[in-house]
Amino acid sequence: MKMHFWRRKKREESPAGNICAGNGETGIVAVMENAQWASVSDFGGVAVAMGYNGRATARGYLGVALATRTQGEAKAVGEWGSAVATGTNGEARAEGADGVAVTTDAGGRVMGALGCALFAVERADSGKISSVAAGIVDGVNIKPNTWYACRGGKLVGVKR
Repeated sequence: MKMHFWRRKKREESPAGNICAGNGETGIVAVMENAQWASVSDFGGVAVAMGYNGRATARGYLGVALATRTQGEAKAVGEWGSAVATGTNGEARAEGADGVAVTTDAGGRVMGALGCALFAVERADSGKISSVAAGIVDGVNIKPNTWYACRGGKLVGVKR
């Protein structure tokens, strides 16, 4: 398997201000500016958004989407995909079969399709971890297409 790497150089080199890998290529795409998006669409691709309000989307099988700054959005659409939001008020969404959504900072939210796993961390004002919660979207206790956050060690439905 051939791996392709894309990196951001200067804004004028990418007129749309965003980077996307696709057309049967497996790649690693990273954007490091605010309010930009990265997307990969084939087997095992990795999309990383490192700026404020950045969005990362992995559409292929076993894809990984990572959003690292405040209000970042990570979305894994393909089967067995992983979406991770590490910044404050980050959102992670797993839409593909057997996907995983993880949020690790204060104010984070997770969402998943039926059968997906959700993991969330709750932090005290000091930044220390106060509790964690995990569950599988079963349609009964944890509903699909509903945002959840960790509150007191449980996944609790929250508004966006």
